Amino acid sequence: MYFGSPHARGTNPDLVVFRVLNPNYIGVKLVHVNAEIFYPINNTVIGNGSIFNVNLPAHANTNFTFPFALDYSRSKDPNSAIIIDIASKCLASPQGNLKITYKITVAVRVFFITISPTISNPMTFACPVSATELENIIQQIGLSSIIGSGA
Repeated sequence: MYFGSPHARGTNPDLVVFRVLNPNYIGVKLVHVNAEIFYPINNTVIGNGSIFNVNLPAHANTNFTFPFALDYSRSKDPNSAIIIDIASKCLASPQGNLKITYKITVAVRVFFITISPTISNPMTFACPVSATELENIIQQIGLSSIIGSGA
């Protein structure tokens, strides 16, 4: 089996499309897939997700959409380093891409045997919100000072 590089669906990072090639003669089942999403600053966990019971037929490419939730809180980012980094990329003109690392644990069942490998890789995607939406979010969490006096 070969797991292709995941990519965000459009600019929506909470729906990631995975492509899996199963060239084998035997179909397999992903009993569950659990993911953690890390922002590169201090390797901070900023999201997670799970999906269950994905069938990968023999000799087939299978695409499936993996939902996950992003979870930013000031308690995870007491010095505001993560939100400042996101703002520096998403408020730039043109917008820069965000980079994360994902760690996925997959429970794969073949016949009656289940194995659980872990896969970890970087991923890059476009800013999931417009500059205006990000400015509003930053103001709502009380960090207007990081976007300058115009906000």
